[in-house]
Amino acid sequence: MADAVLAAKTNQRTPDGYYNVERMLKRVLTGKGDVLLCGTCMDAPG
Repeated sequence: MADAVLAAKTNQRTPDGYYNVERMLKRVLTGKGDVLLCGTCMDAPG
């Protein structure tokens, strides 16, 4: 929720040893999984 929605933004550079949420979400979506986001949280940062 809230700032976590921004964590999935594409083309982010994460330091070595840190999780890359974009890569993890791609695996979920490629495997036909569902990702749910709060609409208000998505609208807040634009």
